[in-house]
Amino acid sequence: MQHRPGWYGCEDQIAWLLRANRLFGPDERLTSLTAFAAAFHGGCWARPASPSQVSRWETAAAQAGFGVLRRYEQLLDLPAGDLTAIADWAYRKAARRPGPPALSRGIDPADPRVHDRAEQLLEQALSAGLMAGRDWDELTACLLEFPAAFVYPGTAWVELGERLLAELLITDGLAWLLRVEAVARLLGHPRARPPIVAACASLAADPACQVVIEPLAILDQTADQDASAHVLAQLTNPTSDRALRGALLAAVEKTFRRHFRPDQLCAIAVAVAGLLPAADPPGEADILAAELLRLAPVSQFSPVRDQLRRVSGSTTRAILAYGRTAPPEGSAAIVGRVLTAVTATMPPPGAGPDSMLSRLVSDLLFSPNQNQRLFASRLIAATPYREPVGAALATELAAGTAAQPAAMKSVGRPADRPIVERFVRAPGLPAPVTDAAAWHIGHVPGRSDQRFWRAAIGVHRDRWQRTRSGASSSALRGLTYSLGIGQHADLLRAIDADTGLPGPVRTAARWWLNIPDRIKASAVR
Repeated sequence: MQHRPGWYGCEDQIAWLLRANRLFGPDERLTSLTAFAAAFHGGCWARPASPSQVSRWETAAAQAGFGVLRRYEQLLDLPAGDLTAIADWAYRKAARRPGPPALSRGIDPADPRVHDRAEQLLEQALSAGLMAGRDWDELTACLLEFPAAFVYPGTAWVELGERLLAELLITDGLAWLLRVEAVARLLGHPRARPPIVAACASLAADPACQVVIEPLAILDQTADQDASAHVLAQLTNPTSDRALRGALLAAVEKTFRRHFRPDQLCAIAVAVAGLLPAADPPGEADILAAELLRLAPVSQFSPVRDQLRRVSGSTTRAILAYGRTAPPEGSAAIVGRVLTAVTATMPPPGAGPDSMLSRLVSDLLFSPNQNQRLFASRLIAATPYREPVGAALATELAAGTAAQPAAMKSVGRPADRPIVERFVRAPGLPAPVTDAAAWHIGHVPGRSDQRFWRAAIGVHRDRWQRTRSGASSSALRGLTYSLGIGQHADLLRAIDADTGLPGPVRTAARWWLNIPDRIKASAVR
């Protein structure tokens, strides 16, 4: 959208979020602008609102602040944070920098009650007590008002950052969104940033750590030179295939944000060139490498880009040409089918063409950037479009089109989970599809019974014992990750005790079992 002073460029996404929730919410009476405006006064909103004012918020003619979003949550009977958390992320992506939230909470640093509340939450976070996502939201909003705050002992900043990261790595949904924003704020705090950068680097460099993509992806938010150096180190000498993927993902974002020096960009070009001859690069390494080259300055990357064009397949060529994993004609047909299916299920008066939904579905299915796909899925999931889009994607997935199991991570329904279960176990599928299903099923709504988990582990255990293939080992690690996210301690203990499984898989199970109880209990809050 057109840039205006004081605007960030994501206001059209926020407007769409508000409009979709009002038009397709549970109360048909509130689909009327007049009725909605009449009901707006109350709760956290202390003054009247007019239909024209609501319309301006929902068309991005006026910015909708934190109070507006919070009042929508109240009127539409949504959990606190359902709209504000995804809006915080939208603004964070658009601002491209850490620090205070764009959606101001109106905190007065001179208010003694703010000091008392910050102190109470800080003590809670540094104790054995539990922390909910909303606690982190409130604590970090307060701390950003006191950039010169002295916390004793100095190691408290280290403890605070490590605890927040420990919870972030094993959480999901709204609890995850709130902690993602909390980390972004602390990265903008002069005392909190160094220990968080160091903790992320330590997690990525630890061979025993089972969640390494996210710590590296966090580093893309800051221009801190130590953060850039840590990302470059994992590109040139990765701890694991997952660390390489995380470093590539961070490098894509940091290149876009111009965090790297020219000499670092040259080193990245060399590292990416080393990936190109690989017949089967790990994870999405080839996709991310192509996107990195597309965004990078021509002066540093033109020889590598030419090399990539000579050896690449259709997906890489599409990324370089269109910024998508498929050419426009193929991707448009799939997006069109999804939108047709979704529109057919939506009630009037809002049913009809939706350009924002079209853009988000295209990002979800065909963006080469995992962060962009995840944001699109989370934004859709924050609206009543969630289930219809999930159903349409499940149909595409079952039909074997370009839809991937990872697309079901946020917008899937419990009813769609058996499709992803089938992709975990089915023989003859491409290894990346099976791998994605194994790593993402822990995030798909619903729960699988023990029969599924034991059967899935058995299938890939047998394959690994026959072939010793990296694909089978990765699928087993993915299943272990999904069991960890779901906190299936009994099955994790069974994996740890099974000497017929690969050593790294048993190590992964042990890592999940060793997470402190207070971290596990907090992560679901």
